[in-house]
Amino acid sequence: MNCKQLNNMDPEILLRELGHEPVRRNGNELLYRAPYRDDSHPSLSLNRKKRVWIDYGTGEGGKMVDLVMRIMGEKSVLSMLQRIRTYGIIPSIGSNPKPVDLIKKSYEILSVTKVGSEPLIRYLKKRGINLGTVYELINEVRYKNTNGVYYALAFENRSSGFEIRNELMKKAICLGNKDISIVNGEGQDIAVFEGFFDFLSYLELYPNRPYKTHLILNSIAMTDRAISYLKGTGLSHNIELYLDNDSAGRMGSEKFMKACGNRVIDKSDSYNLSKDLNDHLTRLIKRNNQHGKGFGL
Repeated sequence: MNCKQLNNMDPEILLRELGHEPVRRNGNELLYRAPYRDDSHPSLSLNRKKRVWIDYGTGEGGKMVDLVMRIMGEKSVLSMLQRIRTYGIIPSIGSNPKPVDLIKKSYEILSVTKVGSEPLIRYLKKRGINLGTVYELINEVRYKNTNGVYYALAFENRSSGFEIRNELMKKAICLGNKDISIVNGEGQDIAVFEGFFDFLSYLELYPNRPYKTHLILNSIAMTDRAISYLKGTGLSHNIELYLDNDSAGRMGSEKFMKACGNRVIDKSDSYNLSKDLNDHLTRLIKRNNQHGKGFGL
């Protein structure tokens, strides 16, 4: 991919590949919350026809390559393009591109190994995760599709599919069948996490407080499947929820409480100033580092 190809991509598809969806749309205009700054009132506008953007909150704007650099925090075009080539953004190029769902694309998993690539190790550290803490729980997957060969962190689900993430993916993508993940522990109760980075963050925050069962939804859309699994256990243990502090997470919590009764304990208050458990972890690390305390990283 080069700058010309990037500028010719449909802005909505490009932002989707980077993990962002529009808040509102009006004809060819799409309105987003600017992902590179706090933006409580969506002010990032993209024009699908002209393929340009403007941030009404800061006055910035330009072509799509400028926006991608802003989102990635890159100062160099060459560095930005290299990151795209390394991690892979689907180049949906053309005058009438259609959204691409990687789950439905043809792909081939080339290898599944323990995590060893430096970019992935740096990405883990950026998210507050020590490789030593999670070494036995995650893998590195190399896969190819019609666009090239890529690699990412991989977390296996119950149906032998892989939830994959790398630095350019704002949301996990599943290679294979989508499902919940189950990780057994030595505690007494059951913990439910929305994403696998929330689970890994819990292990960093509370290494000596394992649960009997760690259930990772891998998507809030898996809530009903998780409830079915929990009912199959007999609901004889407390169920502690670590879901996101957003409307979808709150709706998920309500579903669990309605289905599983007073066994359910919503733990989101313990990180109520953060959007999720990983955000809570990275905020703590930043605060402790500012005070010279560190956080074991």
